[in-house]
Amino acid sequence: MKFSDELDNLWTIEEVNHTDSKYPTYKDAYTQGYLDGIERSENYVRQLEKTHDGALETLKQNIKRFFS
Repeated sequence: MKFSDELDNLWTIEEVNHTDSKYPTYKDAYTQGYLDGIERSENYVRQLEKTHDGALETLKQNIKRFFS
Protein backbone atom coordinates (compact mmCIF):
# COMPACT_ATOMS: atom_id res chain seq x y z
CA MET A 1 0.00 0.00 0.00
CA LYS A 2 1.34 3.41 -0.92
CA PHE A 3 1.92 6.04 1.74
CA SER A 4 -0.71 8.32 0.16
CA ASP A 5 -3.26 5.50 0.38
CA GLU A 6 -2.47 5.09 4.07
CA LEU A 7 -2.97 8.83 4.59
CA ASP A 8 -6.27 8.59 2.74
CA ASN A 9 -7.37 5.76 5.04
CA LEU A 10 -6.35 7.81 8.08
CA TRP A 11 -8.33 10.80 6.82
CA THR A 12 -11.39 8.63 6.19
CA ILE A 13 -11.24 7.04 9.64
CA GLU A 14 -10.76 10.40 11.36
CA GLU A 15 -13.52 12.05 9.32
CA VAL A 16 -15.97 9.30 10.27
CA ASN A 17 -14.93 9.44 13.93
CA HIS A 18 -15.33 13.22 14.10
CA THR A 19 -18.76 13.48 12.52
CA ASP A 20 -20.70 11.64 15.22
CA SER A 21 -24.03 13.40 15.57
CA LYS A 22 -24.02 12.75 19.33
CA TYR A 23 -20.82 14.79 19.69
CA PRO A 24 -21.06 17.83 17.41
CA THR A 25 -18.13 19.55 19.16
CA TYR A 26 -15.82 17.14 17.34
CA LYS A 27 -16.23 19.43 14.33
CA ASP A 28 -14.41 22.34 15.98
CA ALA A 29 -11.69 24.42 14.32
CA TYR A 30 -8.88 22.30 15.76
CA THR A 31 -10.32 19.08 14.40
CA GLN A 32 -11.00 20.63 11.01
CA GLY A 33 -7.41 21.88 10.87
CA TYR A 34 -6.19 18.39 11.71
CA LEU A 35 -8.28 16.85 8.93
CA ASP A 36 -7.17 19.54 6.47
CA GLY A 37 -3.55 18.81 7.39
CA ILE A 38 -3.99 15.12 6.64
CA GLU A 39 -5.60 15.94 3.31
CA ARG A 40 -2.83 18.39 2.33
CA SER A 41 -0.20 15.82 3.34
CA GLU A 42 -1.90 13.19 1.21
CA ASN A 43 -1.92 15.47 -1.84
CA TYR A 44 1.73 16.41 -1.31
CA VAL A 45 2.79 12.77 -0.90
CA ARG A 46 0.86 11.78 -4.05
CA GLN A 47 2.85 14.37 -6.00
CA LEU A 48 6.13 13.09 -4.55
CA GLU A 49 5.20 9.49 -5.33
CA LYS A 50 5.07 10.34 -9.00
CA THR A 51 8.79 11.19 -9.04
CA HIS A 52 10.41 9.82 -5.85
CA ASP A 53 8.54 6.63 -5.02
CA GLY A 54 11.57 4.69 -3.73
CA ALA A 55 12.63 7.44 -1.34
CA LEU A 56 9.11 7.70 0.04
CA GLU A 57 8.97 3.96 0.69
CA THR A 58 12.19 4.27 2.70
CA LEU A 59 10.73 7.23 4.62
CA LYS A 60 7.57 5.26 5.35
CA GLN A 61 9.58 2.35 6.75
CA ASN A 62 11.66 4.70 8.91
CA ILE A 63 8.54 6.37 10.30
CA LYS A 64 6.97 3.00 11.11
CA ARG A 65 10.16 1.88 12.85
CA PHE A 66 10.32 5.12 14.83
CA PHE A 67 6.76 4.81 16.15
CA SER A 68 6.88 1.05 16.79
